[in-house]
Amino acid sequence: MLASTRRYRQIASFVLKYRRAGVLRSPTDPMATAPERDAASPEQFARDIESLGPAFIKLAQALSTRPDLVAPPYLVALQRMQDAVVEVPKHSIAALIEQELGAPVSTLYADFDENPLAAGSLAQVHAAHLLDGSRVAVKVQRPGIEADVASDLDLLARVARLAEGYTDAGRRLGIEDWVAALRDALAEELDFLAEADNLDALGRVFALYPSLTVPKPHRGLSTRRVLTMDLISGRKVAPGMAGADQGRVLGEALMRAYLDQVFAQGRVHADPHPGNVLIADDGRLAVIDAGMITYLSRTARVTLLRIMLHAINSDGDIVADLCESMGRRLPDYDRQRYRRAVRSLVGRYAARGDDRAFAEGSLLLDLTSRGAECGLQPPPELSVLGKTLINLEATLCALDPSLPTRRIVEDQLESLLMKQVSDHASKTGVAALALDVYALSHGVPSKLSRFVDTLADNDLRIRVDGLEESHLIENLQKIANRISIGLISSALIVGAALLTRNGADDLPTWAAILFGLAALLGLALIVNAWRVDRVATRKGTIRRAGHS
Repeated sequence: MLASTRRYRQIASFVLKYRRAGVLRSPTDPMATAPERDAASPEQFARDIESLGPAFIKLAQALSTRPDLVAPPYLVALQRMQDAVVEVPKHSIAALIEQELGAPVSTLYADFDENPLAAGSLAQVHAAHLLDGSRVAVKVQRPGIEADVASDLDLLARVARLAEGYTDAGRRLGIEDWVAALRDALAEELDFLAEADNLDALGRVFALYPSLTVPKPHRGLSTRRVLTMDLISGRKVAPGMAGADQGRVLGEALMRAYLDQVFAQGRVHADPHPGNVLIADDGRLAVIDAGMITYLSRTARVTLLRIMLHAINSDGDIVADLCESMGRRLPDYDRQRYRRAVRSLVGRYAARGDDRAFAEGSLLLDLTSRGAECGLQPPPELSVLGKTLINLEATLCALDPSLPTRRIVEDQLESLLMKQVSDHASKTGVAALALDVYALSHGVPSKLSRFVDTLADNDLRIRVDGLEESHLIENLQKIANRISIGLISSALIVGAALLTRNGADDLPTWAAILFGLAALLGLALIVNAWRVDRVATRKGTIRRAGHS
């Protein structure tokens, strides 16, 4: 209890420190930040978040993909944020491995380097050799981190519930759902068996590109908290480290592979920045971290594919239609303003004459920002893909600054679109379509028969939700209740004044009785108005939650 109170105090202190710093965009004017003159710097903001622990580090990393929510200076600081932490003691790592794999470290590995290769907020990585001599990397979860993250996420969920219930910004941004999505993402990142699945999935995509590789997991030495995978030796990608020809081959292969995994498999490796990409000793390009994976539904990835293709063709109106279909329109949505903004963005993007200009990630993030400004709540898929492409851009520029990314993107997207059309036209796709058509045609006669019977029996009813269940009726009822209460209160005051005009010390019996009845009636109306208002408010909240 004491620890929980201390944690609340620590978080409250952080919130109070930055409540007027202009970190989040204004709900009514997303471009406005209005920081205080003495507000701490964005870099200090990032350091303070790091000090709150792993759950808040991951929250900040998620915020760094949302330019529609975070002001630009703080967005840049969050994108540069690192999650390196103090190393876990050697004996704790050995104890956890033994607990997870059921044997001492010395019997599982021929040798195990106790000094970590890397230490992060959730895990740290050690080099080792298997009994057959193979070199591996052993990723070990920090002891107790699951309980710490779960506790912090519970606290964040309570804060989000309060923010969504009592602030307009919380309701507009869907804070509670956003924290729930963060909880799901962290749960998967803490499950190293899921990361092993992600490595296998990336391996299947990269198998089509001989110049790419990814570590292979060793299932017999992996659990939810320990992941053993091939150790790939190499150097992190940096500008100028690859020759012109090698850099172009590696960059094009990486670009095509990422488009394949996003639009063909629906998996978005959300962190392809240079720190997670190596040029291996054998000359291949290796992606070494697959913990942060986002999944896209078939509908979402087809829509995103169409957005990018139509943007390349400068079809701003179609891009706006597609973004509207993916987003959620808020009550103050300005459709004309949004469509003008999208046409302008797409026009500038398509008109860039330099074929080497890689602007796809920036375009998607700009579409997200404009949607928020105009009252269109953007879909998270748009932000995630935009941030992924921005990270990928840094890696591609380091490999080959002159890489013709526009041509590669256009060629690969068209190829993927044709593949998806052909897959849909396959025997399985045709069979599924035929089954849907059969189900539709099979149900039409019975539904039409019921409609005709209802019409013949004069039982047809038309329900208009806008009139029957709108806030207008609820508010009119509240107003009528308050007017009634006001009139009764006024009558009681006037009656009391008239009864005391003659200056008599005692009220007549019949006047006292009427006065008491009026008081009871007024009290009953007050209680009834209070109950009706509460019920109406509860129903409105439930209905709005259901619509969202």
